[in-house]
Amino acid sequence: MKLNKYFVIDFDSTFTKVEALDVLADISLKDHPDREKRKKQIVEITNQGMDGSISFRESLERRLNLLSPSKQHIEPLISVLKGKVSESFKRNRDFFNNYSDNIYIISNGFREFIEPIVTEFGIKEENILANEFRLIKYGVALILVFVGCKMLVERWVHISGVVSLIIVAVILFIFTLLSILERKKMHRRK
Repeated sequence: MKLNKYFVIDFDSTFTKVEALDVLADISLKDHPDREKRKKQIVEITNQGMDGSISFRESLERRLNLLSPSKQHIEPLISVLKGKVSESFKRNRDFFNNYSDNIYIISNGFREFIEPIVTEFGIKEENILANEFRLIKYGVALILVFVGCKMLVERWVHISGVVSLIIVAVILFIFTLLSILERKKMHRRK
């Protein structure tokens, strides 16, 4: 059914009752020795992104650096998030199915865990605007290589923390952008 209005819905703390990356912290940091400290930092960074004291991009990058998520964490995260869908969205499932052409989900999170949840409510894949992990893993690998090399040469070459953070941010930005471009390329082929 066609409607002359569009609905743009945030995924975190709107479609779901929680921030997905906070839930991911519980999963990915389960056995980490600094689990509680990192979870607290993640919540603080989330709040800084929400109140505008840092950009959403910086918030995402800093949280990902603390989380070190992997593919094995996706399924447990989806499982938890499916149980955290807001009650009003559950009650109005028919509305979502009837007006799916006009409903968009936006998030600073990742499509890989958002899509399986919102598509159950009839929301179309192409109406999900979120980051993707597709090529991020290569960016994370490159970051690990950089950190390893930095450790090996630190006796002879000093790379400041600010420069290191900039390098990490640029790598994450490039691989996030490449992931987005790859997704668009895949949609054009369909």
